[in-house]
Amino acid sequence: METSMHYPFIYFFYDTNQVLVYRIQALEYITIADVMREGEWQGYELEPSESFTAFHHEQSTPQQGWSFFMGQEELYQLVKNY
Repeated sequence: METSMHYPFIYFFYDTNQVLVYRIQALEYITIADVMREGEWQGYELEPSESFTAFHHEQSTPQQGWSFFMGQEELYQLVKNY
């Protein structure tokens, strides 16, 4: 999973055109449960011509009513990157 840091946010390139944005709330060790239970998440859809490396969520509108599914390995990767 490709990631990008724009402190205090971490961007995760998820699927072909989805970006998950996680707001960092603390600079201490966290677990997968912390990320899922207490995390501030927003989902965005990349425009067809937009690249992940150039994406900044402040210039986009978050998706409403969205959800996502991740396996244990992907969740581990999220926590490891945080």
